[in-house]
Amino acid sequence: MKTKTIGKIQLVIGIWIAISAVWFWIFGGLESLMSGWFQEGLVTQTLLAIYMILSSIPNLKSKK
Repeated sequence: MKTKTIGKIQLVIGIWIAISAVWFWIFGGLESLMSGWFQEGLVTQTLLAIYMILSSIPNLKSKK
């Protein structure tokens, strides 16, 4: 598979994860945010989104 294609896939997945994380931040409600497992899952999801988007940048800049 081409590097640029992999970059695009990573970017789309990263954006999708980021949108769902924001969705949970907004609509999760304060009572959900108070529970520990929910917060940990959200932090993990946010970090995963950041990682996917940042890792897609070198692949998108690739000439291949």
